[in-house]
Amino acid sequence: MFVNENGKQRVYTDKDGHIMHDADMTNEMFTGGKHKKFWNSFPFFAIALVVFLWWGFSGLCFGWALSWIVLLTIPLYYSLVDAIYKRKADHFAFPVLAAMAYILMGYFNIFGGWTVGWVVFLTIPLYYWICSFFKNKND
Repeated sequence: MFVNENGKQRVYTDKDGHIMHDADMTNEMFTGGKHKKFWNSFPFFAIALVVFLWWGFSGLCFGWALSWIVLLTIPLYYSLVDAIYKRKADHFAFPVLAAMAYILMGYFNIFGGWTVGWVVFLTIPLYYWICSFFKNKND
């Protein structure tokens, strides 16, 4: 049972009859926690490590000089999973994505490379401003 207060769900009763407040609500009540556990426990770090080693030893596309960027996908993956399940875009590690974009723009000389690529860091506060805008709009 949900109690709505000014359009927000504030209180619920779980299947055992326990009354929980807004702060106690978890995604496990709604998803059973099975999908969340799977994606959070998925060994993405192992896949990233294998790709990192393969790319480095192969010497393709700058080899070791650029292959470490694969390791930056680890926080991106887990923060994306967290952002999706909590439905909070501000939980996504956008600064890591911006750093990856800057590095790739520099190595491949995309959009002016290192010279103009720093502008991508200006999107970080813009991203979080947009997140707060939509968060405040939903409140």
